[in-house]
Amino acid sequence: MVALGLSFTATACSAKVLARTDPGPVPSSPPPLRWDLPARAAATALLVTAPTSAAARLGPSTTGVLAPFPIGTSVTAAFALAQGGPAVAAATLRGVLRGLWGFAVFCFLVAVLAEPLGGGPAFGIAIACTLVLQLGIGRLQSARAAQRTPRAARAA
Repeated sequence: MVALGLSFTATACSAKVLARTDPGPVPSSPPPLRWDLPARAAATALLVTAPTSAAARLGPSTTGVLAPFPIGTSVTAAFALAQGGPAVAAATLRGVLRGLWGFAVFCFLVAVLAEPLGGGPAFGIAIACTLVLQLGIGRLQSARAAQRTPRAARAA
């Protein structure tokens, strides 16, 4: 439970810090280049292969910490920055932070429920709760955005 609280606190603080930055408007994105997807796949494969190859020395906990978000997020953010600039990279990272709430809840519920309920029910409950949480966060963010938008702009 402490880890879940720490995760929520870190995510909230990161979102606050990122919200204070103003990289400017997000430009419209051109169609992706032909090499974009293969380059992302190769970068991700390289970054996943390195800690996986070192797993025996690093141990399962360290390997697990390095694998999911730091690797995937670094590749995604780097490509977003290179192709779209700071505004696109910041918007991408805001999306990652939004997803971290659900990821933390999912991991917590699987860890807590897997032993008493078994893998299938634990994963099912974790997926359902994550979906409900993410939908709720999306609605909350939409409502907040609507409140910040001037009435004249909404009426137009």
